[in-house]
Amino acid sequence: MRLYPYSTPIILTDAIFLSYGGQTGTTTPNQRQAAYLIAEQQVSTYIGTLLLPTRITGSTDWVYGRSRFATEYGYVSKFVFIEALDHNGVQVHVVSGTNQWASVKEDTFGYIDVSDFSSVCGSCPSVSNPYKFRYVYDCGLPTGTANNPSMLLTLTGASQIVLNEMAYPSANESTGDAGVTQYSSLDYSETRKGWKNTAFGSSAKSAFLARMIDSTFTKARRALFL
Repeated sequence: MRLYPYSTPIILTDAIFLSYGGQTGTTTPNQRQAAYLIAEQQVSTYIGTLLLPTRITGSTDWVYGRSRFATEYGYVSKFVFIEALDHNGVQVHVVSGTNQWASVKEDTFGYIDVSDFSSVCGSCPSVSNPYKFRYVYDCGLPTGTANNPSMLLTLTGASQIVLNEMAYPSANESTGDAGVTQYSSLDYSETRKGWKNTAFGSSAKSAFLARMIDSTFTKARRALFL
């Protein structure tokens, strides 16, 4: 299970929002804080990791013979602790510090190699039964990376979309910022290309935000689910 660990914005402030073209209008501080937090969650979902270095506790089911598993978030910088629990929840092996049988493979995508576990724990009771790994690791974009202009522009744009939906009537191009493929007004009409659906939505504005991220960051998207 992947739960977002922050309940308040960690990057965006009113000063940053305004400096990157955000419009506060008649919104309240609480509305802006909510919009900033939602925007940061959307970006984290889109890139597959957190915007700042963060220590995360996770767990995964594991069957004997499986060589790898994936952490909840990518950009894993350090594996702090890992323990193996048998099918009854009893600890059969634990490693902290320098891991002897668990190592980070493809840190961007958060793959953890546990192929040595079978040799280390070959004498553990019920070794052929399912196990659960419980672990602690550090992940997230390196310090300062989230202050990249393209990231701040994306966060500002995503926040503006959310704020616009709080107004009545909606200040977005369409209700819910839905993607518009055909438009006409009086003697003017246009047909637009289809936009891909992302964590930001399906509108032209959302596609622009996704493009800002795509051109700057490698997303921690798993090519293989183990």
